[in-house]
Amino acid sequence: MWWSLVTLTTVGYGDVTPVTDLGKLFGGLITIVGIGMVALPAGILASGFSEQLSRRRQFYQLALDKAFQDGRFAAETEPMLQRLRAELGISHTEAAILRELMEKRYQATHLNDKN
Repeated sequence: MWWSLVTLTTVGYGDVTPVTDLGKLFGGLITIVGIGMVALPAGILASGFSEQLSRRRQFYQLALDKAFQDGRFAAETEPMLQRLRAELGISHTEAAILRELMEKRYQATHLNDKN
């Protein structure tokens, strides 16, 4: 049981092990609590970070949507989009991809409206 607990929690105490059953039980509990103390906050932080990135992308997409209001890109919005991209920490590559996707979406919408 000790071996499986140490292996599954990836603690890896191969050279030092408790001798008594009570020591193994106490060590196992400490191992599980210790991993919970690290894994839970790490998961919360990662989730919050991911949520913030998603919100930034959505905010930038809303600005792009306004730039494409009439179905074509309004060139006068370019400086504002560049400033917003820098403020939100969105890379040039990601901004280009979002803009390309928006252009394709509006082109497809525009073609559907003609038909």
